[in-house]
Amino acid sequence: MNHLDPEHHYRRVRSHGESLFWGTLIILVGVTWLGINLGYFSSAIWYELLRLWPILLIIWGLNILVRRTPLQFLVYVTPIILVVAFAWVLVGKPMWPTFTMLQSGRLVTTPRLEGSAELRNYHYLLEREEGVAELVAQVDAGAAVVVIDSMVADSDCVAEIDYLTSRGEPEVSMKVKGSTAYVEIPQRESVSTSLAHPFPGKQEMTVHLPSDLPLDLELNAGASRVDARLTHTLLRSLQINGGAASVDIALPEVGDSGYRVGISSGAASVRIRFPQDTPLYLESTSALSAANFAEAGLTRQDDHWESASYNRQKPHAKVTIEGALSSISLSFEP
Repeated sequence: MNHLDPEHHYRRVRSHGESLFWGTLIILVGVTWLGINLGYFSSAIWYELLRLWPILLIIWGLNILVRRTPLQFLVYVTPIILVVAFAWVLVGKPMWPTFTMLQSGRLVTTPRLEGSAELRNYHYLLEREEGVAELVAQVDAGAAVVVIDSMVADSDCVAEIDYLTSRGEPEVSMKVKGSTAYVEIPQRESVSTSLAHPFPGKQEMTVHLPSDLPLDLELNAGASRVDARLTHTLLRSLQINGGAASVDIALPEVGDSGYRVGISSGAASVRIRFPQDTPLYLESTSALSAANFAEAGLTRQDDHWESASYNRQKPHAKVTIEGALSSISLSFEP
């Protein structure tokens, strides 16, 4: 009776296991794509599936562990793992959760269709913990249209965020250290998002911030438009980074300690509105094609501009502009 050479047996099992794995994966991807084309699944399901990429590491490690051992038959389990993962996303896992608790607040998502784009609206309420006396917020907006506004005084929240997007869910977080609340609103930018949505799609973000907490705000990335209505906030500093096409900022009155505003990188057009008689100190190292500093009533002083009410010994607004800007417009409004 002839017996198979053990080495030949191991190679045959390995070859069969690899064929089953790749064949199963191709079939599952094809079924998913067909389901999307027929309207059974949302195209956002690619994002959900690609979040499970660590399963490939598990399968790879399993194959290494059982290779050339009596347990090598376990390579036949890998297609089953793939089928279970796809089934969990396609059938078992809800695609549109209606209510999910977060450590830093709560998230409500509601899907809707606009044209051919599938949009999800994420609503966050970040609750204010006892003892919080100031807020540091960072918003990574990507290509979204961003509106920043204030909420009513004595609110129970440190931030309220509405995010309408056809891309991945932003991972909003909040940490409290001492009396300071740190809020981060990063937009999910990953290979999975790019594969699911090769074009940016529609993105709109509205951020409501409290009017009774001293505020340090940083806005990053190339948003297509920024509308920051900060007239009712206790602003200490505002920094806008990235190539926004349009920035419109309405600033508050100068308080007991003043505030700082920094604008950097390649914004095409910037408009800054101040309350009337705001004491202003402005520095600009930007190559501006158009600016109305003199028309707005500012006076040139060596390397900076000043308003008539500016006094270096008293609280004032300090604006610093860096990078390549096409134009900037200042106005003082009642």
